[in-house]
Amino acid sequence: PPFAFSNALSFDGVNDYVTFTPQSVLSSGFCASFWIKFNALTTYQIIFGSQTNANNYARFDTSTQFSFRTRSAGASIETFTVPTISTGQWYHVAISLNSGTNYLWLNAVQYAGNIGVDYGGETIKIGKLGARTDNTQPLAAVLDEMAIDMDGTLNQTQVDALYNSGLGSDANSTITAPDLYFKFNQSGTSTTLPDYSGNSNTGTLVNFTGTYWVEHSNYDTDA
Repeated sequence: PPFAFSNALSFDGVNDYVTFTPQSVLSSGFCASFWIKFNALTTYQIIFGSQTNANNYARFDTSTQFSFRTRSAGASIETFTVPTISTGQWYHVAISLNSGTNYLWLNAVQYAGNIGVDYGGETIKIGKLGARTDNTQPLAAVLDEMAIDMDGTLNQTQVDALYNSGLGSDANSTITAPDLYFKFNQSGTSTTLPDYSGNSNTGTLVNFTGTYWVEHSNYDTDA
């Protein structure tokens, strides 16, 4: 059955972002799952990353490329070539570090990275949504249902369940112990982003104005 998404959070692509208690990636792995709908396809948009290290991020690079970089310093950027992204359409994205290889799934289709770097042993901290450490590379998109597990992995069966043929699902039913789980179901002028992982990693909205809590609509036809 379809999942009840409710609301989502719209980033303006100018200067708004979300901060939360930095979470450390451990050596055993890393995985993330989220839904995204782009308002504009400007290059280099940070989806999530670090408050202090510009080398830590998951990023939309171009209409055919995502990148994932979790090095503490230097090193190459892991890129994933995907079918052309469009604005105004929901996509499900999952990322996982599995035995030294990074994978990205777009709508449950798996894509391997370009270099296969094992990032597991790095000392990194994820603590920001929607912009780089210096608030550049802002996100011009709507985010929903983001779950991050700092020491877990995902496989095809789990990603299929999260995507659910475009209908979505509760991340807690598949990622059993996420460190962060943002449902983005607030409304009005709320500047607090509750964490439903049970770890109390509440997010704080910065520079959001106008209408930024929006309905996640038409997920059954445009995902």
